[in-house]
Amino acid sequence: MTADLSDVIRFISDRIADCNKPEYLSKWAEKAMKEMPSCRYAWSSRRRTLRRNARSMAHQIGRKLNKVENFEGYSLIEKLQLAFIFSRPVSDEFVQTLKNAKFEIEQDGRKRISRFCTEDKRIVPFSEHNQGLKYFQGDQCLHNSQPRRVKNKRMSRKKEQGQQDVANENPSSEVSAARNVIRYISDRIGIYEKPESLSKWCKEALKEFSPRSLNCMRSSVRDKLGRIERLEGYSLMEKLQLVFIFSQPVSDGFVKLLKDAKFKIEQDERKRISRFSTENGNVVRFSDHHRDVKYFHGVLSLNSPFTKRVNDDSMAREKEQEQQDIEYENPGPNCQKVKEKPVANILIEPKQEVTDAKVKKEPTEDISFLKEPKQEVVEQPIKQEVDDYIDFGVDVSQGAFNGRINYEELDNQKGVYPGFPQISKSALSTRAQKRHHSATTDNGKHVKTEKIESEATSSDSVQQGLPQIAKSASSIRTQKRHHSATTDNGKRVKTKEIESKATSSDSIASSADK
Repeated sequence: MTADLSDVIRFISDRIADCNKPEYLSKWAEKAMKEMPSCRYAWSSRRRTLRRNARSMAHQIGRKLNKVENFEGYSLIEKLQLAFIFSRPVSDEFVQTLKNAKFEIEQDGRKRISRFCTEDKRIVPFSEHNQGLKYFQGDQCLHNSQPRRVKNKRMSRKKEQGQQDVANENPSSEVSAARNVIRYISDRIGIYEKPESLSKWCKEALKEFSPRSLNCMRSSVRDKLGRIERLEGYSLMEKLQLVFIFSQPVSDGFVKLLKDAKFKIEQDERKRISRFSTENGNVVRFSDHHRDVKYFHGVLSLNSPFTKRVNDDSMAREKEQEQQDIEYENPGPNCQKVKEKPVANILIEPKQEVTDAKVKKEPTEDISFLKEPKQEVVEQPIKQEVDDYIDFGVDVSQGAFNGRINYEELDNQKGVYPGFPQISKSALSTRAQKRHHSATTDNGKHVKTEKIESEATSSDSVQQGLPQIAKSASSIRTQKRHHSATTDNGKRVKTKEIESKATSSDSIASSADK
């Protein structure tokens, strides 16, 4: 030990004889540096330098005090006082020396002397050697960690006082407000089966009972629910409903009370009641107490993080689906376009129904067709032609026949052919005949037109050997065109009659191969 450290330890030892609580070693080292001019640590007016030097000296003194039994020039009570006041551990040899000197010694787990007394019981100091609670010259020293601990201790005493007020039915204003809020909530959650939001219930209750902040009230209510077995004025079922609805853990004592009352209880790993039922099974509640799934008045809360994530996922899926639809409707330029191939000019016959599902394919002979004789057609207004069709009662919507007609073969055929409806001559003549009189005057003279009567009956030749002839209705179309010649210089000109045979029939249905 150097001369400087020896002088500092002697300076401190002479001044702590009357202390009975752990002292702050850095403060004593700083005091020694200020009052001992012979100290080799240079005096500095800068407070930071002084404190740094004081901490360095205190650290060296602490290492020396760990072997306090080796100090020379100190009595046994002085060595004991140094080790006790500065909370230093001592060796077993030093403890045995003290016991041999009739001292009563008690140590903690770190081998620090927590209590000692002399043989005559005149000196009896004791301490728990709390690191955050130190003194300097008998006064409590407030350093970094101490105020927080004192504040927590003061808050714990305040909570204990509140609990005593509740037990004595003389609650303070804060405790009374929390009790009113819990009563308000308990009277309204009896029918709910899923966990509710405590924040929203407290916010609703604060409008009627207390002007306190939401966070403060919620903490008070949660603290009361954490000791639900101590809450008075509530039935066992009401207490159980409160801790279940607000997902609060319960103690083993409260669970034992419930089981003694014939309740069936199941708990999760956090000691929350996940399922319970009454003895007769009338009331059954169960929940996994998900942190983000909460209800309010029985309705799922939509502003919870869980529902927000679900909504975000659904919106993302909808946007993705819309994007796919847009890409499908408007393909990009990189997409290969399918070129349309030209279709040859093929005569497409109108579709006809096939009556027989199975048709045997049989060979057919070629039928020679004669060329259709040319007919002189005089152009007339389209409106008149349409009117003629309407007058004759012909179905205009029916398609025209574009095939070739063998008139000689049709003339030789007699009788009724299968597949064609029979039309009586009287009906045919009635439909075909029409009298149309038109007279034009030129210079006061009449032009007389003769009636034109045309009757044309046509039918397609039915080739023998065809497998089947589809149903078709022969349509008789008679085209009537009137050509009138106007008179010149008052003379009458007789118009010529033009009979045009217009025969049409439905096309022969081609046999369907299967």
